[in-house]
Amino acid sequence: MTSWASDELPPADDDATAYDDDAIPADGVLLQRGGTGPAGESIAMETGQAPSLYVVIHNIKSSDNVGQLIRTAGAFGAREVLVVSAERTARRMRKNLRTFGAHGSDKRVPMRAFASLAQLIAWVKSQGCRVVGVEIDDSAVSCFAPDAWPQQPTCLLPGNEGDGLSQAQIDLCDSLVYVPQYAAATASLNVNAATACVLSCFAHAVGYAEERRRGAKFEVRDPLHALWRPKS
Repeated sequence: MTSWASDELPPADDDATAYDDDAIPADGVLLQRGGTGPAGESIAMETGQAPSLYVVIHNIKSSDNVGQLIRTAGAFGAREVLVVSAERTARRMRKNLRTFGAHGSDKRVPMRAFASLAQLIAWVKSQGCRVVGVEIDDSAVSCFAPDAWPQQPTCLLPGNEGDGLSQAQIDLCDSLVYVPQYAAATASLNVNAATACVLSCFAHAVGYAEERRRGAKFEVRDPLHALWRPKS
């Protein structure tokens, strides 16, 4: 389960929804901020629409990596970040959620927290998503491979910092991708670096539009829902 640690709490906002009782809801959703709605409206593609992207944070131990993954997911167009919480009640989840390292992007990237990975996977599957794990494995294909990214809503599952994906996590995936390396200087990349490489490949392959730039940086828009308005 994911553990959280940070020096500051995320701000409360009108886009956040949390369940205040101690019972975990049937769908396992403990907290939601922005995104596709409490009931999970259909995310099936409309004609001409690029497929939606979801990024999972599960079993990530470093608070820096948690925040950086949220920031990276936002930069590459993730519709939501889906979190598995170590907390067992909605009240504790909301109190202890930490996003250190996000540098403000946690205020702009919709998040949904689940009580278990099984409930998270059940939710994305019910919405038509394929689950793609990031792992160096004999069955994995390069994230640059032409057939790695079919035009289908996709949920990306990065592995743990030290051990990668567990076999139980791999069993939940429809496919695996890995980031090719071109020198023997290190056995693997940091989880955020690997995720950034994979998300860039996905966004390019399925035809996401590059964000507008202003000077030496990309534009940033608020609030949460503004992220999903078509670019003019």
